[in-house]
Amino acid sequence: MQSEEGRVIHSLRELLARGRDLRIKDLKRMLNQFQQERQSRQAQAGSRREEIQRKLQSYRLARSHGTHAVPQPGTARMSMKEEQ
Repeated sequence: MQSEEGRVIHSLRELLARGRDLRIKDLKRMLNQFQQERQSRQAQAGSRREEIQRKLQSYRLARSHGTHAVPQPGTARMSMKEEQ
């Protein structure tokens, strides 16, 4: 978030430095760039969200079928005291 704010500030300062040479098309170009970056971040967040949902679903499925890594009762190894 802070890096994004830094980029916005930097871009605005560049526009201000142009002074009277600043044109509406320059401002529009900057706004379009911000919008494209935002859409890209949203797409990445959506794909991460989907990936997490798939992983959670596979974990839930494995747990419901008893294939998780926790040993089932009765199959745990005996402790040293129990072996003696």
